[in-house]
Amino acid sequence: MIRALRNSPDLRRVVGFQDSLTRLWFPKTYARYHDALKFVEETCGLEANYNCSCFSSAAANLGPQVQTFRHKDVMNYAPGVCLVTCFGNHDPAKGGHIILWELG
Repeated sequence: MIRALRNSPDLRRVVGFQDSLTRLWFPKTYARYHDALKFVEETCGLEANYNCSCFSSAAANLGPQVQTFRHKDVMNYAPGVCLVTCFGNHDPAKGGHIILWELG
């Protein structure tokens, strides 16, 4: 299932779009991400999930009811960005919220 999701042409299109947005709106961050990913690929022999993305990882939450514990990603690159893309029909009266605790 993970391989099918990763190889999905539709998901690849979304990943490529996110990459383009990052390159357009955050060019310095994009360059840092891109350079770091190339360094890891060349020195560690690892392969990126997508050849159309500057991001080294991706997460997909699947299912009708998904939740995560309140957390901070303290090991992330401080001036970096994290792109979130949501699909499906969402009823804001029932849930589907992203909560950024630090912003209040």
